[in-house]
Amino acid sequence: VVVGAGAAGLAAAQELKLLGVEVVVLEGSDRIGGRCATDWSMGCAVDLGAAFIHGCEGNAIYELANQHGLELSVPKDIDSFWLSNGAVASNELDSCADAIWTKALKLSDSLRVLDKHSSDSLDVCLRLALRTVVTESVDEIARIPKHEQKYLNAMLEWHISNIEVPCAAALDQLSARNWDLDTAAAFKGAHAVFVFGYSSLIQALRKDLDIKLNQKVNEIQYGSNGNDDIVVKCASGESYCADRVIVTVPLGVLKQNVIKFNPELPEIKRNAISKLGFGLLNKVAIRFESVFWPLDSEYLPYVSTKQGFDHYVFFSLQQSTGEPILISFTTGLLAEWIEHSSDEQVVGHMCDVLKKLFPKKYSNPEAYLVTRWKSNPYSYGSYSYAGKECFPETYFAMAADVSNRVYFAGEATSRWHPSTVHGAYYSGIREARKLMLMEYNVAECGESKESLNNVERCAVLEMNPMSKNVNRSECFGGSGVLAEERVESAFDESDPVEVLPVEEEDRRRRKAEQKERRNAARRERYRQKKKEARLSK
Repeated sequence: VVVGAGAAGLAAAQELKLLGVEVVVLEGSDRIGGRCATDWSMGCAVDLGAAFIHGCEGNAIYELANQHGLELSVPKDIDSFWLSNGAVASNELDSCADAIWTKALKLSDSLRVLDKHSSDSLDVCLRLALRTVVTESVDEIARIPKHEQKYLNAMLEWHISNIEVPCAAALDQLSARNWDLDTAAAFKGAHAVFVFGYSSLIQALRKDLDIKLNQKVNEIQYGSNGNDDIVVKCASGESYCADRVIVTVPLGVLKQNVIKFNPELPEIKRNAISKLGFGLLNKVAIRFESVFWPLDSEYLPYVSTKQGFDHYVFFSLQQSTGEPILISFTTGLLAEWIEHSSDEQVVGHMCDVLKKLFPKKYSNPEAYLVTRWKSNPYSYGSYSYAGKECFPETYFAMAADVSNRVYFAGEATSRWHPSTVHGAYYSGIREARKLMLMEYNVAECGESKESLNNVERCAVLEMNPMSKNVNRSECFGGSGVLAEERVESAFDESDPVEVLPVEEEDRRRRKAEQKERRNAARRERYRQKKKEARLSK
């Protein structure tokens, strides 16, 4: 059983199906996709959740999009900043802010270097670390005319606040040394969006899967005896029995204890769930009567000299869809405010900002959409982030299985690609492969599975994708996944020999023969699928 029909759950189910395993996917809501949610009410695809492919070079999501013929658009980078007086920031102002910001980011890198030789007490919140550099950049600030210095400070505050978007958390909650743990393994290349929404990819991933909607899991009984079936209970009253379970629900759902685990999850798993942060990013999409912003600008960063949450970035869908739609990405205090405000209040606030920028050309809104991911009972937030108590090992603990029976996937379990759809996708494949490794007692990296505890075992599988010994194309969620022939060899691993009474030996022999026949069939299906895939290319 796979719990959750988001990117991780669908990837895990497809991989298990490819390996010949019978699998059913249980989804609590009335749709698939999880935090990939596309709305068409405005006349085009508007992604209310995940929207970007972060780095196209070597990214499996990009490859999948190409395989399925899904149209992509590559937005232009930010080319100018809009000030609260309606003017565009000068080149001098922009370059000065960029120089100070680069220095601030280098400080964050320095903290990580120092941390290797110090205690845990070094860590501070990211906002404090970055503000320290900004306030001490006297020489750079002095080069700017006095009447523009207030805008320089505002632009630096915008840069600081903008970090909250990829992290989906206020900077006060982020770790200065660990907030960008994924940078080393980040995919290079352009960032792209789906012209017809992320759900177009989700629909491709669901092909031929047995998915049960409106089956909200509220209990998983995995028992202490490894020979007993796992019982997955749903709020609908339905129950499902399984040999293994892969849990792919968002971290927010685990934090809310929506699913009861019986027995209780190990302490190391509970601690990881507690320490890893789960942030909030809400979107406000507004369709206007006509386009009043520059047609060649896809990003409109707004810089305000006011205190509070008056720093924004608007994203235009005009170039990718031809529709007069702006989307505002909100995090921190503003995202929290949206959770408790009406749609009319939120849209009115955004329109007031746009009126300041384009007072003469502004046109009225025709329709709007406002997300509230924290209030969503199937997510309770947007995506994970590294808080001040979070370390790389926290992700390994999140990804560790429990008793070789309950496995965990999702972006929050990906050490190298957290907070992304590709991280979720890779993690689903990682857990499907790991399940097969554990099932067939295959040793990995020279270590037998019995000699490792759960966290160590997961760390072995979650190899550094930047390693020269690991082919990037074979790297799933940071895992050095076995090459095709090594995956096939997993089916050929035999169980240890035991001395048994004749009756028991005969029973086990028959069971082993049945298992071998199933394995042989799985091997053949797997090889055939791979052969067909190669021929189709």
